[in-house]
Amino acid sequence: MFVRYVFLDSVSYSQYEVKDMKTTLNLPDELMKEAMLLTDVKTKTEVIIVALKELIRKNKIAKLKNYKGTVNLEMDVDILRNRDASSR
Repeated sequence: MFVRYVFLDSVSYSQYEVKDMKTTLNLPDELMKEAMLLTDVKTKTEVIIVALKELIRKNKIAKLKNYKGTVNLEMDVDILRNRDASSR
């Protein structure tokens, strides 16, 4: 069963400002209920915002994983900064 949710808010969610923006979404009712229960989020708007932030976070992590093995973590910072390590 799909339920159409219409969000009309004028609230602030951390760095994202939502002002009188109306969006219509067709979402499965059970999916929305489960997301609200699992996240302990009270509003449908906030569930969508939390979900979007999590999607963005996971994609950023996935992109960072592409660098695995390409960065030398045993670098000598003094050499990189052209310092003489023996003068310390």
